[in-house]
Amino acid sequence: MTRQEKADKITRLCNAAGCNDIIRKIHYDQFVDREWHPHPPPSWEKWIRKHPVFIAMTEGYGTSERETSVKLFNCATYYDQYCELKEIGLLEETPLDPNISEPVARSNPEFLLSHIAWLKEKGRHAEAKKLEEGKNPF
Repeated sequence: MTRQEKADKITRLCNAAGCNDIIRKIHYDQFVDREWHPHPPPSWEKWIRKHPVFIAMTEGYGTSERETSVKLFNCATYYDQYCELKEIGLLEETPLDPNISEPVARSNPEFLLSHIAWLKEKGRHAEAKKLEEGKNPF
């Protein structure tokens, strides 16, 4: 995405969110210059609220829901997990923290098979093999 495309996109996102002029300037700097995305999509917002890390950060540490959502959206671990589940149509599944627990696949055989196939399709054969062997790929 070019700098101008980024500028246009953040303008649209801030318009939709109703950001004031001060916040717009901050969001512009974050999005265009720092590769930080201040406006996660609604599907992310719905999904991340079920995530154990989101729950721990908001309930355990008292971090605001908005701050937690944006931080996790900009964290590759959680963004990648979201994208994988979105791509295979399983955003309704309750996500698990890949750093401390086994993936959603453990409790859902249909998900396990489709996730293994998706990993193989993406060339991620080592992760697929670990899942096939019953090991945590994370």
